[in-house]
Amino acid sequence: MYTKVLNNRDTHVLANHSETVEKNQTITVNENKEETVTLNSTETVKEVRKLITGTVPRFRLPALAIVTLSVTICNGPEIS
Repeated sequence: MYTKVLNNRDTHVLANHSETVEKNQTITVNENKEETVTLNSTETVKEVRKLITGTVPRFRLPALAIVTLSVTICNGPEIS
């Protein structure tokens, strides 16, 4: 399946939403990504997860947000 959105896409789920990826999933955000959790969020990493954040330019965010972070979780416990 291939989905291409040329301008804006809004998705509203009124009850429950479940998503399963059997093989690989790649998500690329070229501009900004904002995620808001109103109640609870649970995330489980079962094998390996790498989180790499590069240096943030000074003109975009305050100086306190300028960090370089590299985290690898290998066979770690459930994250909640």
